[in-house]
Amino acid sequence: MRMLTRESTIDTWKKLLPNINDTEQLEKYVKEYWGCTLDEVIDSYNSEFDSQRDLIDNLITENTAADYSTVYDAMYSAVTDRFTWNEFFRPLLRNAGEQIIDIVKSCNIIEDKEVLCEAAFDSLFAQCYDTAFRVILQEYGYAKKEGTITAETEEDGQKQFNNMMTDPEFLTNMYNSYPELIRLLELRSRYFVNMARELICGTEKEIENIRKKINGNVRTIKNISFSEGDSHREGRMVCIIKFNDDIKIVYKPRALETEDAFNSIINYFNKNRKDEKYRDLKLFKYHTTDTQGWTEFINFEPC
Repeated sequence: MRMLTRESTIDTWKKLLPNINDTEQLEKYVKEYWGCTLDEVIDSYNSEFDSQRDLIDNLITENTAADYSTVYDAMYSAVTDRFTWNEFFRPLLRNAGEQIIDIVKSCNIIEDKEVLCEAAFDSLFAQCYDTAFRVILQEYGYAKKEGTITAETEEDGQKQFNNMMTDPEFLTNMYNSYPELIRLLELRSRYFVNMARELICGTEKEIENIRKKINGNVRTIKNISFSEGDSHREGRMVCIIKFNDDIKIVYKPRALETEDAFNSIINYFNKNRKDEKYRDLKLFKYHTTDTQGWTEFINFEPC
């Protein structure tokens, strides 16, 4: 990761586009396809470079700050011990982890806040680990090839590499080698926190309506199963909320127009059936706002 100069940029583009013979032709090409000058392209990249460098410096600095809560580190260890190279993510996810803890603490309908914090963070960590695993594996391979890994067994070598990533200077260099990966992981963690806040705070706010319209016995949240579907709209996803007495409610990060239309069709059939021997079809229980929805959980059963 390095800043661009005008000379290096021109040289690179000439190698990529052999039909461009001189700088004037390159300037014309950039103006035609990007609508700006070559210098503006370079300035834009270098501005992003500065922002990314500041982001990485802040991640490392904040992770080593003495005034940080140990609650995050306890949660981090509980969740990530089963992952081989977990130290790569500790600074990256600290801010998100602290926010998850604060969100859960502020909710008054959660049964065991420690359990829910770990469930949320486990989901976020697994997503980030899947995204970055190949990069970490590649860096581990480089370290073995260069002789930096001195352990005799593969297992000990992986542990040694994980321990190397606790060194702020080593991790800073590693982050700077993959700026786009770091940007994506930071963005993913931000999206996840926003989604978790909407889910937990929204459920607490609408709990009375959920009782009235879906299940009158719901009282407290025992756990939440995150990642029950593909993510959309900045990381939002369907989740399963597990309440007291093993009651499950499906959370959807959108208004439930489709479910409302389905019930309208069922209502039509029920009102217009001509043979009394047929029973009314069951209506779908749900509650919706303009941006969120909760539905009853329907167990799969064979016909």
